[in-house]
Order: sequence, then C-alpha cells, then structure tokens
Amino acid sequence: MSENDNPAGIFGNRLLGGWSKIFGKKHDNDKGEKQGHDHDKLKLKPFPPNHFFSQEELCFLAKNQEQCSRLQSWALQMSLWARSKSNEQDRNNPQFFPAVQWQDGLMSTWIDSEATPDSIDQQADRLYQLQLDGYKMDAAFVRMVEARACRSLVGNLFVDERQNETAARKGGKHFIWIKAVVDKSGEDLALSIYHYNKISHHHESEETVSYKQFKPLLENKEMTALGGEGQRKWNDEATARDMAEEKFTELVCLMRRSNICQGMFPAHSSISIRQEDGKDYVPMAWALSGDGIKIDFDPQVSISKSSLLITSNDSYRFVDVLDYIDKTISEQDASQELLTFVRIFGKDFCGDKVLSSGKYPLCRINGIEIDRVTAKASDTIVAFNNDTLETVTLSSEDRITLLKAVIRRSDELLTGLKSDLQRTTDEKVQEILQDRLNNIHQGLSAYNTCDNYHTLDELWQHITSIFRVKQSTETATVVPASAVKVIEAPQSTEVRDKEPLVHNQNEVQSVQEPIAKSDDGIKMPKQVDEAPSIEPKKSQMPEGYIRIEPSSKGRWHTAEMLRREAYRVYGKLLSAKLKKQLDNDNNPWVSKQMLTPRDIKGTVYTGPNAIMLALWTEQQGFELPFFITEEELRANELGILQDAKSLFILHKNGTSRVYNIAQTTFPVTQRRSYESLKLNMIATERKKTSGYQFLDADGFCKTALKFDGVPGLSIYDYAEKVIHIAPKSNFETEDDYYRDLAVAMVESTREVDFDTLRLDTYLFENLVSHLGSGIISQSCRFNATNPEYSRIWRERLENNPEYTKRILEQSDAASGQVLQSALT
Repeated sequence: MSENDNPAGIFGNRLLGGWSKIFGKKHDNDKGEKQGHDHDKLKLKPFPPNHFFSQEELCFLAKNQEQCSRLQSWALQMSLWARSKSNEQDRNNPQFFPAVQWQDGLMSTWIDSEATPDSIDQQADRLYQLQLDGYKMDAAFVRMVEARACRSLVGNLFVDERQNETAARKGGKHFIWIKAVVDKSGEDLALSIYHYNKISHHHESEETVSYKQFKPLLENKEMTALGGEGQRKWNDEATARDMAEEKFTELVCLMRRSNICQGMFPAHSSISIRQEDGKDYVPMAWALSGDGIKIDFDPQVSISKSSLLITSNDSYRFVDVLDYIDKTISEQDASQELLTFVRIFGKDFCGDKVLSSGKYPLCRINGIEIDRVTAKASDTIVAFNNDTLETVTLSSEDRITLLKAVIRRSDELLTGLKSDLQRTTDEKVQEILQDRLNNIHQGLSAYNTCDNYHTLDELWQHITSIFRVKQSTETATVVPASAVKVIEAPQSTEVRDKEPLVHNQNEVQSVQEPIAKSDDGIKMPKQVDEAPSIEPKKSQMPEGYIRIEPSSKGRWHTAEMLRREAYRVYGKLLSAKLKKQLDNDNNPWVSKQMLTPRDIKGTVYTGPNAIMLALWTEQQGFELPFFITEEELRANELGILQDAKSLFILHKNGTSRVYNIAQTTFPVTQRRSYESLKLNMIATERKKTSGYQFLDADGFCKTALKFDGVPGLSIYDYAEKVIHIAPKSNFETEDDYYRDLAVAMVESTREVDFDTLRLDTYLFENLVSHLGSGIISQSCRFNATNPEYSRIWRERLENNPEYTKRILEQSDAASGQVLQSALT
C-alpha cells in the first residue's frame, strides 16, 4: 500500500488540532499519574501475535465485519485495497480476497503475486493505534511511533507562547520552524529547528532539540501551530518584509555612495505615515541618520511626533516613503554617475572629458543617435551626435537610459584594456596599461561602500549588477600589429575596434542599429574616407564583416559527421539550459514571450529545430529569432560578422548552418527593411493568444484525468490509462498546471517495459517527458519549467551525441503525437 493511499494517517488528522492527543494523554492531576504508572503496566494487553489471513478467513470476516477486532478490520481493509489494485479479472470477482499477513508489527498483502507491505508511516499509524488501545509495545515500536510523530511536525511553523522569553525575544513574537528529524541510531530522536525573532524568511539561529524536550511544549500548548492558511499568510508577509528590508539596505548604500543624505518631501505630497496613535502625519523631510533614515514632521502639529527613525526591521511599514526617496536620489544620482563614468573612461579634450561610442551609437534619445557624451568642468553633461552636432535635453528617464549606455561602453573599453594587457609583451606598454587599470579601480572605489571587493573585476561586476547592465561575454578581438599600422587601406582596423564586434547582441534594446561610419571621431576619419576603392562596390563588405565561403568538403564534412556535430552542439545547449533551470527553478524551457523562430521565407521552425534555435537565441541574446542559412547568405550577397557563430539545423537531407539576421550585413545595408521586419514580426506574434487551454478540453484530451495528485508530480498510470494530476486551483500559476499535464501526456505516448526497466532507462524517459513538454509549450505558448534535475542528464548530453539524438527524436515524436491528437 503506497503512502498516497493514506497520506495523512492518524497523525495528520490531528495535526492542526494540537499534538497533545498524539504524544500521550494528559492526566487531570498528579495523583492520577503517580498511581497509574506501575498499575497500567499490569493492565497492558499482550502485543497481537503474528497471523496469516487466508482468502477464506477474509471472506468470512467480510460477512461478519461487526464482530471484527482491530487487527481483523485492518486485514480486511488491506485485502479490499489490494483487490482494487489487482488485474481486472480478480478485481471484478467478489469472492477474491488477497491474503494478508501480520508479522512482527508489519502488515502486508499481495497484488498480482507481488508482496506489498505498509509504508513506514502506515506501520507507525497502526502501532500508535495499538498503543492507544492498551497493547504492550516493544521499545523499537515506541521509537517508530515517536519518529512518525516527529515527521508530522516537519515543515510546520509554530508560535512560541512561553512567557519566560529571553530579553532578545521580548517585544515581539518568536517563531519556530521544524526543518527536519534527526534520527541517529543509539541516540534519542531530535528535531532540527530554525528560530525566527520576527516575520522573515531569514532565521536568526538553528539548533537541534531532543524530541523529549519539545514534546511537553506541545502538550502544554506552549507551542501553537499556525496551520495551513496561517502559515501561508505568514510566508506572504515574510516575503513582503524581506523585500522591504532589502530595499532599505540598498537605499542606505545608495545614499552613502551618491553622498545625497537628505532631502525634502513635496509640499503637497500624497505620502502619509501612520504613527502609534493611529493618526496619519505628512512627512516634511528625510535624512540619513546612522544606519537608519530619519523622517521629520511639522513640529506645529505635534512636538512629540516631530520625527521618526526608520530602521531595517520596521522598513516594511514605510515602503511608499522608501520608494519616493529612492526615486528622488536615482534621478539626482544619474547625473553624478554620468560625470563619474565619463571622467574615468573618457578622453581629455580642452579641459573636459569626452566618451565616444565604438562601432555603434550609445543609444537613441528623442530620435537622435547619441555617440558622444561630454562631462564638462562645470559638472554638466552634454550628449550629442558628432556628425550633426545635435544635442538633447535630458529628462530624468533619459539620464538613466544614457547612464546604462555609458556603462555598457565603459565595459567594452575595460574589456579591451585587459585584452591589450594580456596580449602585449612590451614591459613599458604593460606598465602603462596596468597604471590605467589601477586608476580606473581607484576612480570606482566610491562603489565599494557596503562590500569589500578586492579586485577590479569583482568591483566592476558589483557595479554592473547595481545598474542591471549585462557585461560583455565575448573576449575582445585581438588585432595584429601590422593591421594597426596600415591606415590607408580600406580594410584597416584601428586599435579602438578591439571591443567585441557582436556586443550589441547582448545589450538591451536601447542600443540602436549599426551606422555606416567606423571611426569614433577623435582620430582622423578623412584618411580612411579618402582612400581609393580597390574593388567594385558590389563586392565590398562593411568593416568588420566577411563573406561566406562555400562549405569545405572532405572526410570530416560528410552529412553523417555534420549531423553528429549538430547533436554534439545540441547536447551542450541542453546541458547549459538544465544548469540554468537548476540555478533558477522558474526558468522555462522556452519563454512564452519569445517570438517563434523563422527562416528567411517566414516559415516557422518546428520540433527540435524550433526549440534548439530558441535556446540558442536566449544564450546569445539575439533580439529577433530570424535565421538565414549559408546558401541563402551567398545567394543574397550578405556578409556576416568576422567572429559570428552559427548553429546547425536538421532536415531530411542532412544539416545546414544558420546565422541570426543580427549577425549579417542586412541591418547595416537594409536598415529600413530590418526595422520593418522587427516591427511586423513582433506585431504578428502579439496578435497570437495562448493556445494551451485546449490541452485538457474534453474534445481533445484522449486520456482520462484524475485530479488526485500534487503540483509538480503528475503521473501517468499505465495500468488504468489515467493521468493523476493536481486540480488546477492547487497550482500557483496556470502555466504550471499545463506543464504537469503536458509532461504526463507525453509520458502516455511512451511504451515502457516495467519488467526490465532500469534506472538509466527511467531517467531517459523522464527527460523525454520534460523536453517533450517544452516542445509542446513552445507551440501552445505557456511557460514549462523543469522541476526535476539529474547530473546524469547533463553528463550524457555533453559527452554522447547519440544520447542527445535519441532524446530529441523521441521527445519530438512524443510531443508531435500529443499535438496531432488535436486534429483527429
């Protein structure tokens, strides 16, 4: 009998009613306790002897149930349960009663000739009932009962009701959460518990308490369980408080870093603060005070309520105030931050500092492509376009946009400096570059307020995370020295172009499309512009781009070898995705917000090609999942970036390499068409609505659904041809319900021989089910996360292309069978 058939048991049924009934009866007076100890031992009944309940005996008991003892009733119930799980012929035979055995305190039966004993919790439940009925119990049985009682406590939150609280716990409730049972041979049972001195998910301390010490606290009601709804509300409040404390800590660091430590609230502010007297007061000013934030009120209203100190512990009460201060500082701070980064990474120009864009503009503001930012000696910021000399008036939002663009450009320059330092062998040059890096580290030291970052890399990673700017993932392109010296040839490359040529793919959408010019305006652009054209215009490629040459032919470029290479790359992509899902359990296979990958004809990719292109799009940070094969690039005379990477797609004739449209010259030479393509593809996708609702529709779902499962654990019953799944209302999101349903529906299409099933086969089938649900989610547009993980999956995907091939082919076939059912 599985635990799911008796999930709560006698312990679970009494869980919220208090544990006193579970842990023993409390006598009304001490006298009764003293009299009963030895006398009760004399009254204890001998433990039920071993017994075999045959089919004939059970048939008799079924007809005389009112005369059954406790043990006989259990045996009859277990036999009836076993019959319901037997094959159809036996299940429909009213005279068939599977035999039941009571042996050394364990009850078991047989289902289709296979022995099926009680689970450990079911056994403990029966032993506990016998203990209540007055049977003599062996010490090992008593420990089993107590261990069961301990397990019923795990995961529950209690309020400490004791009056003799320590000084540290006074002034608020103390909470205890049971983490686990400590059951070591030769030692008393114990509980691992977390202590919380406030409502928060961050515990104050952890300790191990013996069960004997904890049991009286429950019996005397010195510990009160919050219960299911109470614990849910506690969790919600703890989440809100933790977020407020995190916001408070970040705000204090921001105030110290920006040196903006005080300010005023607007005269007609809608913000109000309710104080202890129950009245609302309008704040006038705020200021940093030690580790807290002091709020001042109008003293004419109430002298006793003229100020208030917000600390981390009570920050959850003042979220509106914190949001206002954060917004105010961020708007003021953006200008100061711009001055800092431009002065650190920019070049001297007539007493000012100028930061120039690289290959692409920094950003677009009010329709103007910004490629220069000047930090003037008067502490003002000027953003402009160097070609048109147009400047922009920066709003608060514009300053934040520009700041992120400047940090991205600074990241590129920093990457280039570190690459130069690694590349050069000249000691003098090494010294100059190292001094430059040391000066940058010193200039950024103001951002080392709250944490101790010892290296420039650590500090820069901290800075980019503060401003939510993604760092460059590619290594800066190393340019040969000879190429640097030759400036009169059109294909020359200057030192400044050592930043990654594909950096725009990993940046946010504020970075605009590339422009034709290649110089940053500080050097001498006319030397390049005036160079004679050697080849016809038709054959020229924009700087940084190359033509696609015909694919190589040979023993290592056969269709079979290329297909194997494709699966090797696919395996690494899938392994990387599994690692992301392990680190973040909310990471879906494919986001329902992602556009569907398409080819140059606008045809939507399906099956393995679709999901692998989606994973590659996510990994590389492409904006538009629009892909072009090498043959199509040559036919349309399009080039690609010098260091562009490709991905294989599969078709019946073999494989083809594809590139994303952002890696080609199309956005450069056909800017209007590229922008139109983006606009229309996004508009088309937005018109589409979610299509997953049909999965459990009566007209589509051919498999019966039984709503008796738990979220994250849907199971297909091969014997009864039914899917066991939790009701939709039990899931946090509708997406999670359809994920579980898709996993089980894929599983229902598989033919599994359970007689020969091995662990590796089971793991293979499990991955097929989850990846199949990901393929279904991509077609039906819902987020299918992956709640399970196996190290074996990643090892085999990374090292065995044949394993990857089987996984993809069978996931595609199974998911295709599920989706095809909609048409039949």
